[in-house]
Amino acid sequence: MNLSELLQDMPRSRALVDDAVRLIDRQVAGKGGLSGMAVKGGYAAIKKVGPGIVPSVLGRLLPDFSPAMQEHYDQGVSSGNVDGYFRTNARTIANDLLKVTDQRAARANNKVLKKVYSKLRKIALTHTTDGVPELSGLLKRHLVA
Repeated sequence: MNLSELLQDMPRSRALVDDAVRLIDRQVAGKGGLSGMAVKGGYAAIKKVGPGIVPSVLGRLLPDFSPAMQEHYDQGVSSGNVDGYFRTNARTIANDLLKVTDQRAARANNKVLKKVYSKLRKIALTHTTDGVPELSGLLKRHLVA
């Protein structure tokens, strides 16, 4: 099964989103320093927009993330070490994810989300790169099952 097919299976797609939200929550909670405080504050502001906003937004972003994530996952499988591939290529993978979120943010109507994204964008690459290695495990759990 590939990621595009998984997203068509609503129970499996919801499980993927739920796991991804937990990954984001862990990553944000583990941030320290001044930039970590900014990330935590921004994430809290986003969550105040409405209940379920993070899973909702993530669910809408997944189809856009899917082609790049599938390509990286397939390259990881071909390399014989998905986790190693994701660690080695974390910055490239993070950039691919941020291209999607940049495009979505440019079209966003929600002023709070747009403002928070704009403020955090300059530190987003570093923090997104930090989370990429965990993303490989998430993909393996859902694509192999």
